[in-house]
Amino acid sequence: MIRKQFLAPIFFLIWSSFLCPNLLAGGWEWKAGTEGGYFRTDEENLSGKIKYIGAMSGSVRFNHTHEKNSYLFQFRLRPEIYGPEGNNYSINASATAQYQRRWGEVDINAGILTGFQNYQLHSNDLDINTFQLFASASRYFHTRISAGIDGVYNKLILSGNVKNTISSWLVIPKTRYFMSDFANVSAGILLESYRAHTDDVMFTTRSNKGWRFGPELNYEYSKNWLIRAKYLPSKRFSNSKTEAHIEHEINIVVGKNLTTHWSIFMLADYYISANDSSDQNVVYTQTNYENRIHAKLVYSWKKSYSVYLKLAYTKNELIYEKVTLSGTQASVGIEFQK
Repeated sequence: MIRKQFLAPIFFLIWSSFLCPNLLAGGWEWKAGTEGGYFRTDEENLSGKIKYIGAMSGSVRFNHTHEKNSYLFQFRLRPEIYGPEGNNYSINASATAQYQRRWGEVDINAGILTGFQNYQLHSNDLDINTFQLFASASRYFHTRISAGIDGVYNKLILSGNVKNTISSWLVIPKTRYFMSDFANVSAGILLESYRAHTDDVMFTTRSNKGWRFGPELNYEYSKNWLIRAKYLPSKRFSNSKTEAHIEHEINIVVGKNLTTHWSIFMLADYYISANDSSDQNVVYTQTNYENRIHAKLVYSWKKSYSVYLKLAYTKNELIYEKVTLSGTQASVGIEFQK
């Protein structure tokens, strides 16, 4: 059965096809893969139960450009299982619908993202339902300078032993400077307001609201190397504790083609935060619970097949269930795409 949160992108695709019949003439792409290998957990009580990881992944992507309009639809699914003992696994699924258009010197972008995550760790079961609306507008004031604003609405519903809901609004005004056709830097200011609520009757404080702010810095390069980096330090205040907490979001992607067939990729995706309350069910939390550092060596042939060796460190921290699964991974995988 299709989960309700995935219906919005599907309806958006059907509605867009009626407004623009040429939309269905766009390009379809798909990717599927599997990987498996050794996993060494950091938790001592699990060291004898979890020794390997197995995963499958799949995605379907549709994109089309008609005149000044661009459409993108994407669905992703990735289940992971940890063994050989116990019942530890995770499922991550998402759907995205996005629209882009250029009016003169102004670029407009808007879309919907819905997601579902299920974690079964240490006999704890947690479902995370995500809904996101996003929009942005930017304008070129010079051949090398643009300015714009991003806006995002997030809603998370976390269902474990109890139900917790988090919603937030954020805006990021920013400016971008193009150093060349292959490199640019941007800087902006994050302003976010959020609310959290829990149905847990054991908590005297069942609601919380707050806000956070901080500078966002980005760098992109795409000539000999592919480099994308984002750093967002921020301060967060809430009703549960007025003292500001400094948080850090770090996202780095690096890739390079070594030869016709060989390439390397590195990924760092980390969110560092201090909880602002002993009432865990009403604290602010991110939509992405997995902190990770990956390195991949890839061999590709015939443009449709690839095998890879991956070394990684991951940390899943589910604060609402007070559960952590972290460890080092060494695995091999294969991917098919068209």
